[in-house]
Amino acid sequence: PFMEEFIFRGVLLKKARRFGDRTAVVYCAVMFGLMHGNLNQCLYAVVIGLILGYVAVRTNRIFYNVLLHMAVMLVLVENGLNALGMSAMAAAFSVGSFIMILLLIAAGIYFFFRDGRRYWWQMGRQNGWPTPYRKYVYLNPGFILYMIIFGIEMISYIL
Repeated sequence: PFMEEFIFRGVLLKKARRFGDRTAVVYCAVMFGLMHGNLNQCLYAVVIGLILGYVAVRTNRIFYNVLLHMAVMLVLVENGLNALGMSAMAAAFSVGSFIMILLLIAAGIYFFFRDGRRYWWQMGRQNGWPTPYRKYVYLNPGFILYMIIFGIEMISYIL
């Protein structure tokens, strides 16, 4: 979680913010989803990437992103404990992680309804005007090549 957040929200998002915050968040979320390499993870990683990108832009820190990313990873730990046959430990871990994730979701809903919709709309603007830079972000050869390479990887995963 730390390295992914450092790369995608710490470096890539910071560099892409010159094209507008909303464009940078969506761009980094798509890159984050494609990096996971299979269609199952890509879909929910894009959604999680949108949330993490919004948090990074709002706070200008990746500390909170690392914590949120680690919370998402707790689900994988629980699945591993069940696979190892440690069902009692997995159940206790499951309850703890469930409570933590519920608290994070409640906090996210609270902050979104408090000022998130207004801020998301403002992120698409630069000095009050819509940002014209989206085409430079999504139509550059590097991004198109990245999408082709990881698209082929996802197709090969399905086959």
